[in-house]
Amino acid sequence: HGVDDIDRAKIPVQSSASSLPTDIGAADFTIEFWLRGFQNENRGRAVVCGDNEDWIYGSIVLDRDRFSSGRKFGLSIDGAGRVVFGVTNQERAARTVCGTGNVLDGQWHHVAVQRSRADGRLSIFVDGRQDGTDAGLTGDISYPDGVDVTFQGPTYCQGPAGAWGGYCRNEPYIVLGAEKHDAGAAEGNPAAYPSFNGWLDELRLSTTLRYTGSFTVPRAPFVTDSATAGLYHFDEGPAGPCTGTLRNSAAGASTSSDGACFYGGSGSAGPEFSSQSPFAGSIVLPTSTATAIAPTATVAPPTATATSTLAPPTLTATATAIPATATSTATPAPPTATRTNTPIPPTATSTPTNTPVPPTATSMPTATATSLPPTATPSPAANYALAFDGVDDVVIARPVTHGGVLTVEFWVRPASSSMEAIIVNQADDNNGWSVELNDGRPSFWVATTRGWEVVRHSTRLA
Repeated sequence: HGVDDIDRAKIPVQSSASSLPTDIGAADFTIEFWLRGFQNENRGRAVVCGDNEDWIYGSIVLDRDRFSSGRKFGLSIDGAGRVVFGVTNQERAARTVCGTGNVLDGQWHHVAVQRSRADGRLSIFVDGRQDGTDAGLTGDISYPDGVDVTFQGPTYCQGPAGAWGGYCRNEPYIVLGAEKHDAGAAEGNPAAYPSFNGWLDELRLSTTLRYTGSFTVPRAPFVTDSATAGLYHFDEGPAGPCTGTLRNSAAGASTSSDGACFYGGSGSAGPEFSSQSPFAGSIVLPTSTATAIAPTATVAPPTATATSTLAPPTLTATATAIPATATSTATPAPPTATRTNTPIPPTATSTPTNTPVPPTATSMPTATATSLPPTATPSPAANYALAFDGVDDVVIARPVTHGGVLTVEFWVRPASSSMEAIIVNQADDNNGWSVELNDGRPSFWVATTRGWEVVRHSTRLA
């Protein structure tokens, strides 16, 4: 809906003291995410790319604009379904580059845009292939340090009912799923700068050029590394209105760079957490183990299946592997990928778990005229565990019928702290259960009539 500062998500790039890691633009950067939408549900215009700022006329997915100033950028989807990426430098010279393919076909697409600081070149990649590139503008386009939001802006820039005292307070933010200043919508013309309507998931901000040519798209949620400035899985959940925090899962990130949802809007309010996921049904990534029980049948682990992630409701109202869990929109939208349940691959970790140990045959006393003492049962020579590589290792077993009563237990040793991984589950998008590590904390997800619900331990496993 993109009006009154609702139906969107915001990620801060500045604190009161200095820039946050999410303030990309001073060096090379890559912005990437998964996106899904329909052409007939988005109102972006057919954008003419070149020396202009016309990216703002597409359905806005990501907006790091500055009002009447330089050093800004943004990304939208135009009326033809093309990815559009634009940059304005310090001198307010602008360049917009367009992709060629239609990403509003109802399918999930991996989208990455890059900007080189040295020569200003802009690049667009869709599903692992370069979809557009153009010479750009050099210079620093990060948000300037020490710039207070103290200038008077137009009415639409002053917050709901002018509550911000005339100031454009959305300046030091990346806004997902809406034009950050509510331009157009507050003046009765939301189609002027329309919001994205669809799903968004797995947003990663990087301080490097991650791609130089064709690449294999990720088939699981991103894992943080030293070049990750912001990583938003949108997995907070549960399914339904997104009204709270969107955690930055980048290594070493503080809570000051966490995002937040601003839910609302008439009609289809948003953003919402959705069970839609770019990974659901694509690969199976949990690790499950059987535990040896008495000298009888061994309990087999449940089948491992991908969990769904939340996508922010229409990024017009705009948030992947766990149940339940990318922003604001000017038009009603399907649940946007604000945060959704995304299947979380077991990270490359040696995850020891107890493997079933077959019962050892014990010699029983023979019933003869002379009783012989029972023979001692030999002890197993060794106890092994399963190690998983966090990429494609998996154990699949028969489903367990438990009638609503279930205990799942095992030994696990994560290879790293703050891990996101499915350990064992028996689930599809809307049913079942899953035992996971979420930010290193043991979490038990269960599908209920209210959607996916979770209980988490406070301890992070290292």
